[in-house]
Parts: sequence; C-alpha cells; structure tokens
Amino acid sequence: MQTNTHAAVGIAIGTVASMTQSKEMMLLAATSAFMGSIICDIDVGDTGKKHTPVLLTAVSSMAAILLGIYAYFFGTEIAMLWQSESGYLRSAIGIIAFIGICIFGSKKPHRSFLHSILGMLLLVACVFLFFPTASIYFLFGYVSHLGLDLLNYRPLMLFYPMKKGYSLKLCYSKSRASTVMLCVACAVIAGVVVLF
Repeated sequence: MQTNTHAAVGIAIGTVASMTQSKEMMLLAATSAFMGSIICDIDVGDTGKKHTPVLLTAVSSMAAILLGIYAYFFGTEIAMLWQSESGYLRSAIGIIAFIGICIFGSKKPHRSFLHSILGMLLLVACVFLFFPTASIYFLFGYVSHLGLDLLNYRPLMLFYPMKKGYSLKLCYSKSRASTVMLCVACAVIAGVVVLF
C-alpha cells in the first residue's frame, strides 16, 4: 500500500484503540501507531525511491520529538507515565537499539527484514524499553502495515531470514483499494476526533 494509506490506517487504529482514555493518551497512541505503521518502509531504497527512507525517518523522528516536547511542556500524564515506566537509561538504550536496527533494516531488500515478524519484534522491544505503553500502539501500527502489505502482489518475507515470501495477491499497492482504505481511515480519525 501507499505510505499515506499506511499512515492513516495506523493513526486510525491508534485513536480507536485509545478512545476510552484521555486525549493525552489518545495522542500518545495515535503517534506511536503512526510511527509503527510507516517505519517498516525505510527499506524502500532498493526500489528506486531513494528519498523515501530519509523522508520517513524525518517524519517519524519529528513525530516523536513533537510528542516529547508536548509531554514535557503540557502533557503531564504522558511525562509522568514515561518516568514511572522507563526513565533516562532504559530510554537511551531503547533509542540506540532502535536506530541500530533501523540502519540494519534499511540496508536490506524491501519487504524483507523490516517486513518480518523478527524485525517487528525487535523494534517493538526497543520501543518497550523506551516507553512500554507506547509499544502496544507501535505494535498495532506495525501489524497494520504488515497486514495491508500482505494484500499486495509483492510478497513479504514474514519469517525472515527464511527466503519464502507471502502475499494474498488481492491488489496492487497503487490501487483503488489503497485509496478506499485511506478514505475510510481518514473518516474514522475524523469521527473519533469529533466524538471524543
């Protein structure tokens, strides 16, 4: 699927999964799921999309930084939860490991390591070190990415390092299905924001 579809579906899942919680927690959930839903595609450099990995890294980093700034200045619930769950040392280890895994994954072929269960579990573990509550929503976003990509014709190496790929071959990544999912996800996000 297209990056905008992955992002919108991730945000929709994060907002729906947290809609019974406070607005602060919904923001944390939406941001975490958003990051999980797009980070897998930093491996697209081998497909000729040389600027996409840089753009996705920048957007993900900016989302995390803006959430951190918000939490520091305004979001006392997020900041207090982070301090009680993690702290500076665990967070530093999680961030360093996350960056290392992303660098490793970005050098691998598209839809291999970062589109595998192994890659997902390693990155979720890093986010868990950084902020356990955020890791749940990051996982939801990541799973949504893998699920959407399974619909495409190009196979995923879900059980990397095994070479066998999996695909349901229902649609192309640039298709009406992607546009429909994008529209539905945007409608869900708007509905949740208006209602809550």
